[in-house]
Amino acid sequence: MRTMLREKEHVSLAVLGAIALSAVPGVVSAQCVATTDCASLGYKSSKDDGGCLKCPFGNGYYCPERCEASYQYTCTGANEVKPSSAACSNRYEKCDCNSGYEWNSGACKQCDSKYKYTCTGANESKGADSCGGKYSACQCATNYEWNSTSGKCESVAVLGVCTGKAQSCSVGQILNNDGSCSNDKVSGKTPIGVVVYISGGTDKCGYAMTASPIQRSIMWSSEYVNTGAFQSSSWQNAIKDFDVSGNMTKIIQTANGNSSKYPAAYAALNYAPSAAPTSKGKWMLPTAGILNSLYTNLNAINNTISKIGGTQLTGDNEHIWSSSEYGHNLAWVFCTDTGASYGGVTNYGKGNASSGYVVRPVLAF
Repeated sequence: MRTMLREKEHVSLAVLGAIALSAVPGVVSAQCVATTDCASLGYKSSKDDGGCLKCPFGNGYYCPERCEASYQYTCTGANEVKPSSAACSNRYEKCDCNSGYEWNSGACKQCDSKYKYTCTGANESKGADSCGGKYSACQCATNYEWNSTSGKCESVAVLGVCTGKAQSCSVGQILNNDGSCSNDKVSGKTPIGVVVYISGGTDKCGYAMTASPIQRSIMWSSEYVNTGAFQSSSWQNAIKDFDVSGNMTKIIQTANGNSSKYPAAYAALNYAPSAAPTSKGKWMLPTAGILNSLYTNLNAINNTISKIGGTQLTGDNEHIWSSSEYGHNLAWVFCTDTGASYGGVTNYGKGNASSGYVVRPVLAF
C-alpha cells in the first residue's frame, strides 16, 4: 500500500511541474522546481502585436519571427556565400557569390570571360560594367585611356608635345581634344585636327593640321630677310624638312615681337580651338616636309576633313604657308597644280597675300 501511495505521489508532482528525487537517507537529497519567469521561458515581448502567445505566468509574450517574402534564400547552394546583411529565420534576400560569379535571378551564375580586370593597376579605377567583382574595362585617370588590346590604362598624347603616342595613330585619323586618335567622331570628344604626318624617327612625333584655314589672304612676311629657318631652293631638299619647332622658333625670334611683320607665324602662334585652350602657343606653321605628306595622303586626309566639317583641299584652292624658306624673299607653300608644284610644294613671294594664301597650323602630339 505504501508503495502504491508513493507512486501516485510522484505522478502528482510530475503534473505540478515538481519532481522530488530521494536517495538513501543520510547520503544525498535534491529537488527541481519549475520556473515561472516568463522572460527566461522565451516570452520576451511586452505586448502582443498579433499572433503572439501569452505567458501563463504573467504578461510576457512569445512572438514568432515573421519574414517578408523576399527572404527566401538559404545561400547554401553552389558558389553561394551567406552575406553579412541581416537574415530572417536563417534566410536572406540575396546571396554573395564566389569570385567569377554574380547573383542573377536567384542564383550565382558564372560571369562572362570578358570580366577579367580588377582595375587596381596604375591610373585605373573601377569600370561601369562589372561581374563577380571584376570588370570588362577600367576607368582611366586624366591623360590616360583604356587600351583593350593590352588591358591597361595607357597615356594619351599630350597636345603640343612629342610623347611617342603618335605611333599608335595613323595619317588621316582625327586628333581629338584629349590627345587620342580615332577614325570617326567619338562621343564626348571634340576633333581639333587631322593627322597629316607621323615621324618614323627617334622622336616618334605626330602632327595634326586644322581641318580648315584659320586665316586667309595673309602674307608670310612684310620684310625680306633670312630668318635662319630651314632654307633651300631645291624642292627635293625642302620636302625633307620636318624641323617644325626649330623653324618656328627662329621666325619668332627674328620678328622680335612684331607680329605685323610675320603675320602667318603669329596667326599660328596665337591660335587655340575652344575645345583645347591649353594648346595656345603650341600651334606652328607646317614645314615643306609635312606639306609633302599632306599631298601624298591627300585623299585620306580630305575624307577625314569632310567627316569633321572642315574645308577640303580640292584642285589648287589653297596655298598653305610653310615655315621652310626658299630664300630671303620666297617661302615654300602647298600646291597641287602639277604644272608648278613639286611633291606638293612650290615657292611664292613672302609678301603675297592674295585670297588663296592661308594658314593651316599644325600641332605636335
